[in-house]
Amino acid sequence: MLVAVDGTPLEGPRDLQRVVSSTPVGKRVRLVLLREGRETEVEVTIGLYKEREARERDEAPKDKDAPADGPKESPKTK
Repeated sequence: MLVAVDGTPLEGPRDLQRVVSSTPVGKRVRLVLLREGRETEVEVTIGLYKEREARERDEAPKDKDAPADGPKESPKTK
């Protein structure tokens, strides 16, 4: 469970969203986690958020008429 970001206590997921979205990309922050009943600190670097739609668009095949899993071969005849 995530307890705090850079000393800011978190009450819920919206707090995490607010703190991270107001932190500059590339900044290193310390997270306080609760693991197995003990607090643990880790350091992470804030990255750029990539919209789901943009990610799906980037991963989509370039030829929009081509099937997603590639061209199908026609059955061979003898």
